[in-house]
Amino acid sequence: ESAIDELATLVRAFNEMTGALENNSRELEVRRRFTEAILESIPTGVISLSGDERIERVNRALAGIFSEETVANATSLEHLFAGESLAAVRSLLKRARRRGAAATQLDIQRPRSVLHLAVTVASLEEQRGFVLVLEDTSDLLRAQKAAAWQEVARRIAHEIKNPLTPISLSADRIARRLTRLSRALGSSD
Repeated sequence: ESAIDELATLVRAFNEMTGALENNSRELEVRRRFTEAILESIPTGVISLSGDERIERVNRALAGIFSEETVANATSLEHLFAGESLAAVRSLLKRARRRGAAATQLDIQRPRSVLHLAVTVASLEEQRGFVLVLEDTSDLLRAQKAAAWQEVARRIAHEIKNPLTPISLSADRIARRLTRLSRALGSSD
């Protein structure tokens, strides 16, 4: 490399390029680990799909939405969704392919309950695939329903209490008049 001819210039350029590639490779690895750490720490299920609907990667939170066994054995969308749910997810994939992203709410019937999911699909560039984000909104919906029922109960109590107040006041007035009337009649004897 100490030479000054074209071969030395080529060797130096090659060494610089190799060093730059190693730096880029290290930086990409750091970014990959960072992204994986984020995906594993969020409570929302994330699925990476290929263009032909094969599952390439999932995060740990998906096992909180579906069973661990189901997630471990899932290699395509059919292993996670069925019937109308599968059709709805495929429709989202088509919409995301056209628009870049799409979202919907899905209700999946389970043996003893209904799973309410907010599903968001983002299309990756150049038809490489999709990222699905699944959030279990069942607890949120239960809390909203409970709050709505509390509001209904509060309003019903108010509506019942509203007519009772004038009735109670009228009864008090009648009782006072009867007391005065009985005193007046009692003193006139």
